[in-house]
Amino acid sequence: MNVPLSNRNNRVSRFPGTRDGNLHAKRPLATQSELPVQRTEDSGQRPHKRPALFKLSKTVSDPWKLYHKSFKIDQAGSGYVVHRNDESFRESIIKVVRAPRSELSKIMTNPHTNFVHLQEVFYHDGQIFFLYEMMDVSLAQIFSSPLGRLQLFEVAAFSKEILMGVHHIHDSLEITHGELRSSNILLSVTGEVKIANIGASMLNNKDTREAQDDIKAVGQIVLECLEPSTFLRGGSLSNAWNSQVSNFMESTKSDSAQKLLKHDFLHLSPGPFCLKPYIRFAREVAAKEVEVIE
Repeated sequence: MNVPLSNRNNRVSRFPGTRDGNLHAKRPLATQSELPVQRTEDSGQRPHKRPALFKLSKTVSDPWKLYHKSFKIDQAGSGYVVHRNDESFRESIIKVVRAPRSELSKIMTNPHTNFVHLQEVFYHDGQIFFLYEMMDVSLAQIFSSPLGRLQLFEVAAFSKEILMGVHHIHDSLEITHGELRSSNILLSVTGEVKIANIGASMLNNKDTREAQDDIKAVGQIVLECLEPSTFLRGGSLSNAWNSQVSNFMESTKSDSAQKLLKHDFLHLSPGPFCLKPYIRFAREVAAKEVEVIE
């Protein structure tokens, strides 16, 4: 596919395909999450917004009595696109985890701007069903699109959003995510950047002794963006970059998310909306594979 790059400041760098080969389907324009969410209070973040009181619905019942299964898709892992069987026809993606009923107690209500919103949870026939909002593309798809290399202020933008979510996972949920990678960071065409599969992280319930692994993963996502070949070799960022990004990368090995949110490199971020052109473009050119449900 020939894509003119003149409108992207002559960016000519190309990225290889993603490591995991995940394929995603194009879908209608994304909408904002239906419920208010919060940002963690920190001097390195945008103003805090208190969430409205919301109790997550956790039901022991068959979700297929309330939802119609449309097709199978990959959104940070395999799931089913579903629509609610009422006048709202609300769209969600269902992900299924085999687990005992007692595991429901680990799933808590804690919405956040940088989490893919968990709308509802069901337990049925030895499985837990997580209903999440739909998103548009992953960071992995943006990295592999032919639009061009992200500039440092854009890298700072997605890094800050991820770290705000990670800080909330560690500080408020008091667990670790454990599966942070570019294919599990999802974006919407409205400019949102969100960490996926928070429900599964609650089930795994790893405590914060492994928190540094999540933060190191943010550094690896940055490396994958800036130097994909180095990332694939398991190497370190070269000396070709300015001291801000180099120091930030080194700091992910030891600093907390809260401390990193004050790092000078993240001050380059103008906010996640600067990523909109990449998100829209990646959604249009991404490979698509869906499985129709009989």
